[in-house]
Amino acid sequence: MQEIPSIYWMIVLGVIAVFLCLVLLYLVLLLKEARDTVKESKDVLTNSRETIEKVSKIVKEVEGSVGIVRGTVEEVSNSVLKPVRAISGVISSIDLFTSKKQKDTSEEEVLTIEDLLDE
Repeated sequence: MQEIPSIYWMIVLGVIAVFLCLVLLYLVLLLKEARDTVKESKDVLTNSRETIEKVSKIVKEVEGSVGIVRGTVEEVSNSVLKPVRAISGVISSIDLFTSKKQKDTSEEEVLTIEDLLDE
């Protein structure tokens, strides 16, 4: 058997070392990219937390405004609409009463007209 010269072994070991170095290089680049991504995501999370707090404050203010408007509407309802409804109820009662009176008188007139025609 013929022995392989040591130069070939050095070339093989050199190629393996180059591949190992490339793998390590890509691993380091991947870790660096992951670190940068984590930093960016921390910034995004911080900004989103601030935005959520601002939105929460706005929602609280809107709820307060809605409560004030609701109270105002109830006050208007109690002070304006209830008396108007009461007055309209009285007017409708008067209208109902007068319409019954008119029906009674009109029925009497119809009877008197029929009586006159029969005679």
